[in-house]
Amino acid sequence: MIQNTETFDKICDFFEKLGFSKTTLASSGKGRNYKTHKVASQWIEQLKRKYPMKDEDYDNFMKWYNEREKEIKPFFQRHREDLRKKAMEEEQAQEKLEKENQRIEERNKAINMAVELLKAYDKIEGVDFTSENAIDKACELKIEIVKGTYTPTEEQIEQVKKIETKDVTQYLEL
Repeated sequence: MIQNTETFDKICDFFEKLGFSKTTLASSGKGRNYKTHKVASQWIEQLKRKYPMKDEDYDNFMKWYNEREKEIKPFFQRHREDLRKKAMEEEQAQEKLEKENQRIEERNKAINMAVELLKAYDKIEGVDFTSENAIDKACELKIEIVKGTYTPTEEQIEQVKKIETKDVTQYLEL
């Protein structure tokens, strides 16, 4: 294409130096409608046919490509958006699962602490309490101690002091 353009320009320069014009007058209509206008000379038209300066196949391909691109871009945008939404949903589900697991772990810690406390005060598992009501029984025992209706022995108090609480009391349910 570049070579054809350079050749075309050189031939045009040569013909212009010889005195040939690139344009000529053409007429249209008859009578009142008769008009003249400038058009490319016949030798220019013949040169353009001989040395094409644009690639029709390339132009057709680019037209086709641009049309397909207009169709394809929205498809991939929707696809990327769907993937993003799916990833967000998975992330939210994972966070929810982690929170639930953390809540269960913290509840188990509270139950374990309540069981240790009840055992320290000589309560028997299965008779005085179960794992389901251990927290409630520990709270009842604490209320009895606070009211003074239950007096622990020195040995029981020492056993309770050995229990590591690690701030689990905030999860105890009354």
